[in-house]
Amino acid sequence: MFRSLWMRIVAGILLVLIVVGVYFREEVIFNVRLLNVARVGNAYYAEYPFLTKNIAYGTKAHQVLDVYRPDDDATHPVVVYIYGGGWNSGNKELYALVAQKLVPLGMIVVVPAYQLHPDATYPTMVDDVARAIAWTKQNIEDYHGDPTRIIVGGQSAGAQLSAMALLDPAVSGLTTAAPPICGYYGISGVYDIAEQYAYEYDHGRTAPVMNAVMGGEAHFRETSPQLQMLASFPRTLLIHGDADETVDISMSQHFQEALTVAGVQATFHTYPGRGHSELLFHALTENPGQLITDVTAFANACP
Repeated sequence: MFRSLWMRIVAGILLVLIVVGVYFREEVIFNVRLLNVARVGNAYYAEYPFLTKNIAYGTKAHQVLDVYRPDDDATHPVVVYIYGGGWNSGNKELYALVAQKLVPLGMIVVVPAYQLHPDATYPTMVDDVARAIAWTKQNIEDYHGDPTRIIVGGQSAGAQLSAMALLDPAVSGLTTAAPPICGYYGISGVYDIAEQYAYEYDHGRTAPVMNAVMGGEAHFRETSPQLQMLASFPRTLLIHGDADETVDISMSQHFQEALTVAGVQATFHTYPGRGHSELLFHALTENPGQLITDVTAFANACP
C-alpha cells in the first residue's frame, strides 16, 4: 500500500514538473518572440524611408505624430491608431510594427503621441487625440492620404480615448468638422468605465490609475463612450478576444448593442482564444494577421 501511495506521489510530482516546464518554456518562447517583434519594429522605425516623424499637431512639446505612407503617389485610405497602455504607459514608436503591417496593404498610418497619467487626466488626453484627428483631416492630403477615407480607433485605453474624441462635446468639435470620419474601430476597448471598474474589483484588482484619470467615480458616466449620445457616431468595427482577462469581451458586446439601438452600423468580430495583449501581438507576428486583414477591409469599405 505504501509503495503504491509513494508511486502516486512521485507520478504527481513528475506531472507538476512537466506542466511547469512546459509553462516556462512557452513563456520563454513568448518573450523571445516579443523581443524579436520589438527589434523588427525598431529597425523599421529607424530605416523606413516613407515615414515622417514627430510632426507637430499642436503647440505643446508632446503633441507630435508620425505618418507612414506607401512608396507611391497614389491616394490611400488613412488609419489613425491610438495606442493603449492603461492611460499611463506606451509611446508611438512602439507601434511602428502596426504601420509595417498596414502600409504594404495600401494604408497610410498616423500614430500620435498623447500625454499620459500622472501628467495628464481626462479630458486632456482626449483633447490630444482630438487635435491629432483634426490635424489628420486637415493635412493628410499632403502625404497622399484621402481625407474622406479616414478611420479612427485604437486598442484598450486607446479605444476609449479615440471614441471619446468623437463624442465628448468639449473636444469633439475638432473631429466633427467636414469631412466626416468614415469609420471607428475598437480593439479590446473599454467603453463603460463603471463596468470595467466593477470587473477589476470582482477579480481582486484595483484600478487607481483609471479612477484618477477619469476624476473619480462621479465622472465615470461622462467618460464612457457607451453612455453618450451615439446617433451620430460613425460606422463601427469592434474586435475582442474571447480569452481576454483584462477587459471582458462583454464590454464590446454591450457597446455594439448600444450602437445598434442608436441606429449606428456596428460589426463585432470575436477572436477565439485571444487574450488582451495577445490579440495585438499575434496580429504583428502572423502573415497575414486577422486583425490587420479586418482593419484593412474596414478602411477599404469607406465610400
